Amino acid sequence: MSEIPIACNLGVFSDEEHARYAVAVRQLGEANLGVDDLPDGYSFRYPAGRTILLAIAEFVALESRCCPFFDFEVSIPKNGGSVSLRIMGGEGVKPFIREELKIARTRV
Repeated sequence: MSEIPIACNLGVFSDEEHARYAVAVRQLGEANLGVDDLPDGYSFRYPAGRTILLAIAEFVALESRCCPFFDFEVSIPKNGGSVSLRIMGGEGVKPFIREELKIARTRV
């Protein structure tokens, strides 16, 4: 199987999907508790709760369509700790994530 090129295509969204995507991105940005560096991406931490889980689900469902080169993992700990959304991929994905999601180098 050939490598998927690192290129985002927001044109795959309808107007309604684009609006939902913008809301999910805003919610995740506002609720972010921190970012952890991974060898092949980043892990974003969020407070546990229904609202943030719905925002994560919406974001992943849409982001996976416009950026099919990402791998996503969501972790919900049994002890009620913070939820994590890991965004990972192959070579070149980390700089793309840093730029697209505006991760400050001091936060990772």
